[in-house]
Formats: sequence, structure tokens, C-alpha cells
Amino acid sequence: MGGGVVSSGGDLNVVVLSRDEQKAISTDRAQFVAELCMNFEDISVRKTTVAELPETVCEHLAATAQAFTQFAATCSDAEAIQRMLRKSEDFNLSDAITERRQTMMNDFVESVAKRVMENNPNPGIVRHEARDKFMRQLRAALDVAMSKHDQVR
Repeated sequence: MGGGVVSSGGDLNVVVLSRDEQKAISTDRAQFVAELCMNFEDISVRKTTVAELPETVCEHLAATAQAFTQFAATCSDAEAIQRMLRKSEDFNLSDAITERRQTMMNDFVESVAKRVMENNPNPGIVRHEARDKFMRQLRAALDVAMSKHDQVR
């Protein structure tokens, strides 16, 4: 994949990022989401109970999920199309796109979890419950946001 290659087709500009560039963007977003999680954990610990995610956390999480899945879909599409164009044998474009998108989402969630764990590797019961709830909600938000990019077969 070309590092930051811009291709212009009429009114459309598509930036093709290298895997390292994609990772840098993903890492930045993962840090932001990890901070949201850590804030939710802190709120839960102060209240000594795990409540619903605060509205502002939901807003940030929804916006980030939508932006990240758009990013993952665009990167996955570009990579799969380039791979298809280089292959001479049969190539299942749909499967390649789906697989890459899922990998990017899984890597993102793992990156968030890793950052949260590094911040507090030994959470108490309330913090652990808050972390689990947040991570489930993150995964659900990503799945819903990615669903609009899924292909009709």
C-alpha cells in the first residue's frame, strides 16, 4: 500500500495509507477511547456502582465508532481492491474486505483494552465491572456502525 498516495478521479479524492499510517491513526483513536473508559471507571468507583454510560461518553463513543468504522471500511476497500488487481487467480473481494474490516475492529478494541489495562492492571470489583460494561458497549457501537458498510450479498 502506498504511503499517503492520493488518487483523484473527477471530484473524488482517495487517500491510500500504509499499514503504519493506518496504525498511527488507529492508535490515536484507541487512546481517546481508552481515556473515555478510564473516566467511566473513575466515575463508577466514586459512585461505588456501575451505572449507565454518561451521555457525553455515549456521544463521544458513538462519534468515534462511526468515524473509526468509516476509516476501517475505506482502508479495507482500498487494500482489497489493490490486492484483487494484483492477483491473476480467482480472488473473493467480499471476503477479503470483510476479513480486513473485522481485523481492524478487533485490533482497535484490543488496543483500547491494552491501554486501559496498562493504566490500572489490578482493578477492583467496581472498576472491573465498569471496564467490562464499557468494552461491551464499545464492541456493540462498532458493530452497529460497521453494519452500514456491510455489503449486501
